[in-house]
Amino acid sequence: MSPRSKFTHVLLALAFAGGCAADPGVGGSGGAGGFGGAAASGGTAAVGGVGGTAGVGGFGATGGFGATGGFGGISGTGGMGGMPDAGSGADGCVRIDDESPVSRGEVDIIWIIDNSCSMFDEYTRVKQNINAFAADINAAGVDHHVVAIVGLAVIPVISPAGDPAVGTALGMDPQRYLYVQEEIGSTNIMPKLISTFPRWSHMLRPNAPTHFVIVTDDRSEMPADQFRATMEGLLGHSFIYHSIASETPTCLGAANPGTEHYAMSDASGGEKLSICLTDWSPVFARLRDAVVMSVPLPCEFTIPPPPPGKAFDKEFVNFEYTADQGTPTAWPRAQIEADCSTNIGWFYDNNDAPTTIKLCPAGCTAVGGGGKISIIFGCDPPPVLIPPG
Repeated sequence: MSPRSKFTHVLLALAFAGGCAADPGVGGSGGAGGFGGAAASGGTAAVGGVGGTAGVGGFGATGGFGATGGFGGISGTGGMGGMPDAGSGADGCVRIDDESPVSRGEVDIIWIIDNSCSMFDEYTRVKQNINAFAADINAAGVDHHVVAIVGLAVIPVISPAGDPAVGTALGMDPQRYLYVQEEIGSTNIMPKLISTFPRWSHMLRPNAPTHFVIVTDDRSEMPADQFRATMEGLLGHSFIYHSIASETPTCLGAANPGTEHYAMSDASGGEKLSICLTDWSPVFARLRDAVVMSVPLPCEFTIPPPPPGKAFDKEFVNFEYTADQGTPTAWPRAQIEADCSTNIGWFYDNNDAPTTIKLCPAGCTAVGGGGKISIIFGCDPPPVLIPPG
């Protein structure tokens, strides 16, 4: 199975400060209790009144978040932080960390495989990897549709149905996957993509990037520029074309260099991969990363509600971005989108009653390369983005 995607998670670090102010009756020493307990400072009831020592506790002055207990009434010490409620800012943070998969958006992928007599090994490699390929894209938070176009010649011993995903989780998901049975010769991949378009176009979505992955050990009878013009006319937008073909000079076992296929990959920003590799793990890894990176991280984030008994303070919100293999960087807050200019930063949808955090255009571009996002509520005021000039 190919390595899991490096584009993985958004980290929502929810830290609602005591400076958001502990509400009356919530958690003071000897007060009314936490989330249904009897007292915040080592109270005698857990959530729902189940006996124990401190359960969830409360956001209390001397107890923090379950001072002498843990989540759910598990006795012990510490709970979820146990930080004192000092009354303002960073002195009274109660931090709750939650990791959730990023939903990047949609992508449509069309595989087309030359099933001429010399393609037995290559078809086998696609069949062995296509399910894991789709699973890795799904794990990266990408809503994917996959189409496979290939015929029956030469492959019935491997897959009597011709379908490379038959029997897999992908192959059994008709909402995400479609097999199109069509004989694909050595040189007619581009014309076949055009002629079969009516049979698989219903799997395409208007806002999803379209990726073609072609697998052949031969040349193309159609010029790349002719194919591009025709396919863009059918799609109504551009596409990305990945070639698993032979370089020049022809690699061992291939019939001809895939010159037109590689030219189409160059023109569309796709991957150029060698069909003569015996280990296709790097082939699928590069395809996976190219697909995921074409669907950027979201550039808007809904602000979640505070825990019971706490209030949201819009002036104590920080946004941090960590690039892959990088260190966290706090981004400044702009008052309005116009203040962003070409700078990286963020702003609220509404400064008076915010419900959404939005990234400046330059920030939106930056997160498109993947990484991790942290949104931290409650502890410190963010740096300020100074508008230009």
